Amino acid sequence: IALSKNGDIYIAGQRVLAGTGWAFYLMKNYQEELSVNTVIPPIISPIVTLSEAGDVYFAGSSFDTTYKAFLWKNRTQLAVPLTHISSIAVSDKDDIYITGSNELGQTKFLKNGTEQTLELPTGVTEHYTTKVAVSKNGKVYVAGYYIKNRIKHAALWVDGKLNEYDASYLADVVLR
Repeated sequence: IALSKNGDIYIAGQRVLAGTGWAFYLMKNYQEELSVNTVIPPIISPIVTLSEAGDVYFAGSSFDTTYKAFLWKNRTQLAVPLTHISSIAVSDKDDIYITGSNELGQTKFLKNGTEQTLELPTGVTEHYTTKVAVSKNGKVYVAGYYIKNRIKHAALWVDGKLNEYDASYLADVVLR
């Protein structure tokens, strides 16, 4: 769910008929289909967010025989080098931040399509990102967790630097 400056409400979703899916977002009572000419499998975990300029970003993943990630900006589909998207955020400068994973299952954090580094302790075998948020001053927050010695450790990365918490994982981050 995303709320525009003028009070419009955007909700991400999907419509499935006989195994064929159409990704969409809703704005108030208006339904905007995003894949009108493209038949895609049902979208997993659809996400919608807005830029300061009012651009609508919609993302999600689907599975047919393999996973594939989708990203749209104002009805235009953009290329994304991931197979799964877990979160997107747009900065005041229209930089697009995405967390997700690639075809090898490796967690990725992208800024405008370019991979960014997240600091990890020595000996980490896996790490996962669940949410990304950007503050008004441009700081980038990524919530998630890493696994070391088969134990989950909560993590919040601020501009790529690791902050650890006494929990198994962090699912969300909200900025005001």
